[in-house]
Amino acid sequence: MNVDGAVFTDQRATSFRMVLRDSQGTVFATMSKRFPATLATLEVEAKSMETAVHFAWEMGFREVYFEIDSITLSNILMANSEAPASIETVTNSILSQMEKFRFVSFTHVKQEGNRLVILSYGWRKLPL
Repeated sequence: MNVDGAVFTDQRATSFRMVLRDSQGTVFATMSKRFPATLATLEVEAKSMETAVHFAWEMGFREVYFEIDSITLSNILMANSEAPASIETVTNSILSQMEKFRFVSFTHVKQEGNRLVILSYGWRKLPL
């Protein structure tokens, strides 16, 4: 599952977007969610991942590879570093949810690796 987020400061909103696909690239599900708050970059990535984990579980997937473009969040979720206080509650929630899955992997991809999410939704402004 490819996960990304964006902040629209002029609208005081954040958008989370994700694309769930199989190993051949076939898209199974997509999701876009608007959150009515302006968050910092790391908080956006963490909330995006939390939403993605819930989404994957609700869609019935129990083995998931998550692709994220935040190396910081990737390191936190792989226990290579500790979460700052600003996202500690969210990352604890993610890690707790992960225990339900049979298999979960987090992979850092460069922002260009999130091309599928951007192509699927575009980063256009959301309606109020």
